[in-house]
Amino acid sequence: MNQHELDRLIARYFDGETSLAEERRLRLMLARPEATGDAADEARAVMGVFAAQRASMRPQRRTHRSAPWQAAAAIALIAAVAVAMLLPRPDAGSYTAYCDGTEITDRDNVLAFMQADLSVMGRAAADLGTSVAADFGEMSNAITSEK
Repeated sequence: MNQHELDRLIARYFDGETSLAEERRLRLMLARPEATGDAADEARAVMGVFAAQRASMRPQRRTHRSAPWQAAAAIALIAAVAVAMLLPRPDAGSYTAYCDGTEITDRDNVLAFMQADLSVMGRAAADLGTSVAADFGEMSNAITSEK
């Protein structure tokens, strides 16, 4: 393996100038144990992320062998809906929550507990989004500073 060729392909890849054949050649070269160094590690990481994204976006193939299971699942779903429709329904105006094993039926208290839980979940989601955005920003900065 030629280290100069590897470095040239990595640079072209990050500049967005590789052809499909060059990208395949780069993947093959990076798969070899001789491909070492920070640039090779970074290229492997970036190519791995893109490969994982492409794999998650591909539609899953279905085989015809699952047709009996799909029919059984559809029948079970129809039966469950029918049973749910026939069962008596609780009063739509009743509210019940359980906090530390205590039943709470006051509407305002139940709604307050729900709002508090949703607020905590919303803050956690926002923190996670900020963390992910910061991680991707650092990755982008690392990639662009290498050029």
